[in-house]
Amino acid sequence: MAHTPSHVPHTHDAPDAWHTHTAAEGLPQQEHASVINSRILAGVLFALVAFVVVSVGVMIIYFNVFKTQFKAARQETDVLARGYVEMRAKNTANMAGVGWADMTQGRVRIPVDQAIDRVVEQYQQRGSGAGSGAGAAAGASR
Repeated sequence: MAHTPSHVPHTHDAPDAWHTHTAAEGLPQQEHASVINSRILAGVLFALVAFVVVSVGVMIIYFNVFKTQFKAARQETDVLARGYVEMRAKNTANMAGVGWADMTQGRVRIPVDQAIDRVVEQYQQRGSGAGSGAGAAAGASR
């Protein structure tokens, strides 16, 4: 199969008045940006890069300071713990001292260590007083 190339001729319209110049117009204008001052261009480029670097650095510093202050405010505050600390101090003082737990029923509050010692003494007295049975076996095994 032979291929015959086809060709479409280019047709152009006649140029309008904007494209045609007369001698009355004088010399044509110099083309824009045909002559550039490379020092000015390099200075503008350097200024833009420096501005971006400084802006990014300032933002990094600002957000690091903000993050640090925000974390400190969230983690190191004792606002939520104040009630707990007061309650714990009151309970610790109650557990360490002797006093009335309920005066109407005749209940007394004593420190935990003293209560443990009294209970152990009571069990030892029960074990030695009975002489035999489960209490004596438990006392003997200790």
